[in-house]
Amino acid sequence: MTDILLEYAHQGATSIRLDAIGFIWKESGTTCIHLPEAHSIIQLWHTIINAFQPNTQLITETNVPHKENISYFGNGFNEANMVYQFTLPPLVLFSFINHNAGKLTKWAKSIDKVSSEATFFNFLASHDGIGMRPTEGILNDEEKQQLVDQVKANGGEVSYKSNPDGSQSVYELNINYSQALVNNEEDVTLEDEIRKTIAAHSILFSVIGVPAIYYHSLLGSTNDVQGYKESGIPRRINREKLEYSQLKAELHKNGRRAEIFTRLKQLILLRQNESAFSPYAEQEIVELDDRVFSLIRKNNKTGEELFFAVNTSRKEVTVPLPFNGQDLVNDQVAEKTIKLPLYGFTWVKRR
Repeated sequence: MTDILLEYAHQGATSIRLDAIGFIWKESGTTCIHLPEAHSIIQLWHTIINAFQPNTQLITETNVPHKENISYFGNGFNEANMVYQFTLPPLVLFSFINHNAGKLTKWAKSIDKVSSEATFFNFLASHDGIGMRPTEGILNDEEKQQLVDQVKANGGEVSYKSNPDGSQSVYELNINYSQALVNNEEDVTLEDEIRKTIAAHSILFSVIGVPAIYYHSLLGSTNDVQGYKESGIPRRINREKLEYSQLKAELHKNGRRAEIFTRLKQLILLRQNESAFSPYAEQEIVELDDRVFSLIRKNNKTGEELFFAVNTSRKEVTVPLPFNGQDLVNDQVAEKTIKLPLYGFTWVKRR
């Protein structure tokens, strides 16, 4: 495994994902997850990679409750450079389907800057499903069931895991993320769905860490129901196989694909120019309104400060600004307060 890791680094890989790394060490009579030897291996790799190819990012992928997940930063941050932020996807989904960001806000207040060399690997969607184990201790059974019901109503599937006592519990939700967000009785237009998708990604682009966008999210894909039915594999519902020429045409003609692709690109271009969004910049969660998720990012090296707020509801919300500045999203001056329309959001850069 060390030889394989070094070969990737030698070939120029700058970020290397250690998939399900918690299971790398097996020992009879144990659960074979999170054993001390697993952490020792990652510490060894961290040391070797830093000597051979400095700044190569080791990213650990462990779909487990938050406290277990962040243990892979190691003592003294001597293991992963980035840890998958598995709690973010289900909590963002929960916020938008309930029009209430309270759970997300409470959890986010526990997320701080890790170090000057380690941070979170943030995502909403991936080639797998929306992991539910990270919601343990955050969402109760009724709230988890609400997510399950939403996904099933929107054409998705649910995968379960077997427990030692013979029971089963929800492991992940298998669905295209943008379609998971839709409240069918409310979000009745394509524009509603697109605005909600972009709003969800505004959170991904704003919270501390490195944002990772699943290519099917970027390309405005939908549930691949046929792929799931043909394979019988629930995860295939979000792994549509794309044909280049057809995709290229749809990005110019198809309203959904073109709109999502264009709007996400615009946000990425805005974001990459702001040092306040550095993966290592400070983050302060701001509590304003249950319908709003809000924070301030500050880069102490450059002195730049940026306020973010997103409306998870369908009703306009007016929020007070912590400082006056420039609304980067709408390219206008923002002073004292700002109005957020349904699924609206803002990045206000302090003047």
